[in-house]
Amino acid sequence: MGIVIKKILLIVFICFTLFAYCEAPHPTKQKQKNEVKQNAKEISYEKIALAELKEKELLKLLKVWPAIKDDIIKLHIEIEDDFFEQHFKGPEEILRAFLEPYAHINQRIPGLEARLQAEGMPWDEFWPAFSKTLTIHFLMGISSNFHLSKDTMERKENEQKLKEPQVSENEKEEIRLNLYLTDLSLKVPKANGVIFFKYQEQTETMLDNY
Repeated sequence: MGIVIKKILLIVFICFTLFAYCEAPHPTKQKQKNEVKQNAKEISYEKIALAELKEKELLKLLKVWPAIKDDIIKLHIEIEDDFFEQHFKGPEEILRAFLEPYAHINQRIPGLEARLQAEGMPWDEFWPAFSKTLTIHFLMGISSNFHLSKDTMERKENEQKLKEPQVSENEKEEIRLNLYLTDLSLKVPKANGVIFFKYQEQTETMLDNY
């Protein structure tokens, strides 16, 4: 599993236990990040990341990755920082916070769009394929490392706890996060998992290199 994915699983674990106390972004970086968010505020990350992943998209992604891998690797610490410094107003922001830094690597890597074009996969094709692949990998890690409430009875129990005054706000935030991640995993088209597993070795190698 890739470095970034491992770190993100760690932050989700932290969110399960300390969600209500996530720290706000450092003020010295806030202006720049606000500008990025302003440009991206209309982007529906769920709409992009949970769309159907075509086999030809993943094959193109695997083909172009070696040409851009080194430059993206150079960004990985900054991208991790972007995620770790997010102030989550609610669990529904987890996916946005995860994907948002990646949505702008074309602005952060000089010449990236031209290289992608030369490799036969322009940015407007690369980004959806990359986000869908990252999301599947992320949710696979979540499913294997955390207990999600996919059982109907268990889900109803958790939903009932959200209405009970004796349940602490911390525990309620954990429940909301669990329910949100469960819903996300259920929204992924089944075809995406089929394609991912068909090329799992190549895809895992790509993400492990990152």
